[in-house]
Amino acid sequence: MLEPLFSLPHTSSFTLDVPHKIMLDDADIMTIAKHWPNLRTLSINEMNSWNGYDPSPTTHRGLLALAAHCPKLAEIAMSVDFSEIDVASPELLHSRPNGGVTNRNLSTASFMVTKIDHPGAIAGFLSDVFPHLSRVMSRWGMNAFVFDDEEDECSDMYEMRWKEVEDLLSTVG
Repeated sequence: MLEPLFSLPHTSSFTLDVPHKIMLDDADIMTIAKHWPNLRTLSINEMNSWNGYDPSPTTHRGLLALAAHCPKLAEIAMSVDFSEIDVASPELLHSRPNGGVTNRNLSTASFMVTKIDHPGAIAGFLSDVFPHLSRVMSRWGMNAFVFDDEEDECSDMYEMRWKEVEDLLSTVG
């Protein structure tokens, strides 16, 4: 879908926002990162978001690809499935899921309606990969896919967890 655009290697900003799911997996994100190393901003369906009930095909590995290949990246907006690293902190204590990859320019990230259970684990990963990340947002408070009170309570819970991630990042930054 994006292949014709890869002939523009000096792309520094890319926004794709359509009223449908955009199914970009880690390999797609790696391709974007390798073809557009000058990216400063990347936004994938920020306004239309992801429904929050199906995991995104992009995982933390996609973020690592962007960190490794796009050193100028300062702002991202995309859904990410953090489930592989979203574990209780003792399980991550002796591992570094970032593999030594660091991007010091990213300061703002929106993870739309990404579900997380362990804010400390996510904050730890993000602070390792993006040590200057200071603003983390989600769109749970604006989730158009909430249909009843129970789902609304879940939205509030995920919004609070992402706020905790941002608060934790401010204490290590």
